[in-house]
Amino acid sequence: MKREQRVSSLNAVKSVFLSGLSYTQKDLARTTGFSIVSVSKTVDELCKSGFIRRQNSLDSTGGRKPIVYVIDETKQLIATVMIREIKTVMTMELSVVTLQQAMLVNRFSTDLDVESIRRELKGLCREYPAIKGVVIGIPGVEIQDQLEIMDITGLLQIRLRPILEEDLERPVRIINDVNAALVGFGTRHTSSLISALYFPEGYYPGSGLLVNHTLFLGRHGISGEIHYLFPWIHTTMSAADFKQNLAYALSIMISMYNPEVIVVYASEGLLQRERRLRFIREVKASLSDVFKAVELPDIRVEESFSQDFKSGLFQSGLTLIRDELNGVERSN
Repeated sequence: MKREQRVSSLNAVKSVFLSGLSYTQKDLARTTGFSIVSVSKTVDELCKSGFIRRQNSLDSTGGRKPIVYVIDETKQLIATVMIREIKTVMTMELSVVTLQQAMLVNRFSTDLDVESIRRELKGLCREYPAIKGVVIGIPGVEIQDQLEIMDITGLLQIRLRPILEEDLERPVRIINDVNAALVGFGTRHTSSLISALYFPEGYYPGSGLLVNHTLFLGRHGISGEIHYLFPWIHTTMSAADFKQNLAYALSIMISMYNPEVIVVYASEGLLQRERRLRFIREVKASLSDVFKAVELPDIRVEESFSQDFKSGLFQSGLTLIRDELNGVERSN
């Protein structure tokens, strides 16, 4: 097998296995378009390197089924950094997960500066050399390699991704927190057009848009910074203010995107569980008076922001590893 074809076959088969499923050689040939001979050589090489392993099984008659191969998840790890508010305090949650989302490390820190992040991640990569990619979720955006539009002064206008990629010698992806949560939410829903609104307690709101399971980011990645549409808004608001601001934000989402689903993330302090249903009924009623000619989107109020955020970081990590294998240029 020529070197170029060999590398192409290796990366194609690796990318298929990153789905976490099991495959026979025939499955791989059909999925990648390579010949059985080429796939057989590639599978042997990946088994020797430990990237995948055999999983033999017998059928009910005692005969042998085709050999099934699965990825060795211990050889492909993802490190995630989730920066979010916990009881109004910005906190960094660091995790190391397998491709089956088994958690190997999960710890917290309130030291949100470049040196602390570098130290933590360098330590994780030394302890877990199988980490293949790092994904960092931030309450802000990355513009031309710099962190912008965020309240964490220790990270503002820092070239975090280039610094970490040089330090860690691994690919790093930075993603906005609402966008990451929306990706996580999208893995549980089949709708082709989903919008998200996030009202954190003590910070400005944000939004996101998922089109056919792909994030819409805009030219510089700042799509979703909706606080610019609220010149009157404050980082702290009463329940009445929140109701008014949410209705306004929902009307903007419907007018601009007409999505199938709008997921609303709000802290318990802003929207207590016992009044949620009544609250949503009142908001929908006010929206129905405005949008009389169309069916309103499915509006869902969720408490699962941190879970969806974490899930979205993992999915972004899988995409990052696949993109690296396939030579896809990253759009950070």
